[in-house]
Formats: sequence, structure tokens, C-alpha cells
Amino acid sequence: MLNFIQKWGYVGLFIGSLIEGESVVLAISSMAYFGKFYLPKVMLIAFVGTVLADQISFYIGKLFGKGVLEKSPRLSKHSKKVFMLLEKYDVPFILGFRFIYGIRIVSPFLIGLSQISILKFTLLNILSGIIWSVLSCILGYYIGAFSNVIGKDYGSIALLFNLIITVIIIIAFHYISKYLSCNNEKE
Repeated sequence: MLNFIQKWGYVGLFIGSLIEGESVVLAISSMAYFGKFYLPKVMLIAFVGTVLADQISFYIGKLFGKGVLEKSPRLSKHSKKVFMLLEKYDVPFILGFRFIYGIRIVSPFLIGLSQISILKFTLLNILSGIIWSVLSCILGYYIGAFSNVIGKDYGSIALLFNLIITVIIIIAFHYISKYLSCNNEKE
């Protein structure tokens, strides 16, 4: 990955942030600590890439999603859970899907199939993109600082921290969802 980053730089960052590119964002942000990249520029490019990718996926879901869902029984089966989550927790789900490994790519597409308005998704997508890019880049920057202290390969450390943060976010999302479902049952 380091060869990819060194060869492609900010373009590689943009490409990485279009797909599930946390490792690219973390690695480039960690290199910003060493002065190889400018952290605010990294944050901006990561933000634009992630928001653009999810916005396009949302529109594809709005326009073509029903046909795709009908042709893909596997996607149709998994979509039921997403629709249930959207119905109960639309705002937290839209704000949080980008932090959950494995559902990030398909979620905006499926949200496009729901009754969520374009304006609502766009505003929440922008807010979530800001939160994701700032947190990811700051985390990457500190990974660079940490790797400098212990003298290890920051690519491996970035991957480890990425996994740890993903697990923490999944656990937090689980408990937030559990809390919200308890509050909904009381109403």
C-alpha cells in the first residue's frame, strides 16, 4: 500500500476514499505527521471522496434499485435488515453506516430505495462525511506520531488501529441501537 500512496499521493487518497478506503486515509494521514502530506488537504479530499461515492450510490439506488433488488435475491434478503434499521433509526443509521465495515458500500444504495428524501440523505451524508474524514485523518495523524515514537512500520500500525476503531464503533453502535430500541418500546 505504501508504494500505491507514494506513487499516487492525493489522487490515490481520492480513489481510496471513494471506496472503503479507511486504510488509505489512515496511512496518508499518518504520513502527514512526517510532513509528506498536508493534513487539512487530506481531510478535504477524504471528505469529498466519501460524500461523492455515497451520494452517487444513493442516486443509483433511487433510480435503479428496485430492478437490481429484484434480480439479486441475496441483496434483497440483506436489505430487509437495513430497511428495518432505517425505519427505526433513520438518522443514527445514516450518520453511522460509513463507520461500520461491511455495510458501508451497500447502505447508501439501499437507503436510496427507502422513503428517505434526497435532501435529508444529502444533509446527513455531508455531516457524516465531515465527522468521518476529520476523525479518520486525526486518528491517522496520531498513528504517525505513535509510529514515530515506537519506530515501527506505520502501515501495519494503521491497519491495527483501523480494526480496533471499527470494533469500538460497532460496539458503540450496538449499544446506541439497543438504547434507542428500549426508549421506543417505552413510548
